[in-house]
Amino acid sequence: MEEEGEIFISSLNKSFKLKRKIGRLGGGKGPVLIFVGGMHGNEPSGFAALTEVFNYYSDLEHQFNGTAYAFSGNIRALSLGQRFIDQDLNRMWSEERISKVNAGLINGEADSEEMEQMALFQEIKTILQKEEGPFLFFDLHTTSASSPPFVLINDTLINRKLAVKYPHRIILGIEEYLDGPMLSYINDQGYASLGFEAGQHHDPRSYELHKNFILQSFLLTGFLKDKKKYKELIHDQQNSLYAH
Repeated sequence: MEEEGEIFISSLNKSFKLKRKIGRLGGGKGPVLIFVGGMHGNEPSGFAALTEVFNYYSDLEHQFNGTAYAFSGNIRALSLGQRFIDQDLNRMWSEERISKVNAGLINGEADSEEMEQMALFQEIKTILQKEEGPFLFFDLHTTSASSPPFVLINDTLINRKLAVKYPHRIILGIEEYLDGPMLSYINDQGYASLGFEAGQHHDPRSYELHKNFILQSFLLTGFLKDKKKYKELIHDQQNSLYAH
């Protein structure tokens, strides 16, 4: 499902181009970062932040080690501002289901989210086949009620090792409470995977925190070459955000 078009996010007073592959940065040897925003269509903040950051840095290839990718999750639901159309895209990532997707056993009767899942899975599969890694996955979300930002992970050593680098609360053990989230499937394949909840869905501060988290991820994974410059930028952003 590769719908093109624009969505207007009223809380940001901005329009954003809507497409599956938001962008790609860098290239060559180094970490491979894979970001997804908008797995739920009523959570546009992560999608918007990825669009902004990847567009801004698109002409600065020499500043990166490795490669970073950004994808939209549920394109149709984002276009309508709905959490999902037929079923929750972030509750569909069981081993059994992905085996069927991988084998092409989901036919033309697939519902909206099944089509979205097949398209997103194919993008991820292609990256895992052509890149060397190490691979790190990030899923950007927001919450219905106001909340402080936090990182959420399956409780594994590779996730803990990455999560403790961030200046945010960490919620452990999402696999015990959620059935079929994408990050649990990714983690079960042996890759580090973090979720980041930035705050309330339509709070402009969530958008700023998502942008900050993306830059933090660039820095903390070794994707950025000029660490001093970006440490200063992130520090300034955090001072501004947490002052409110």
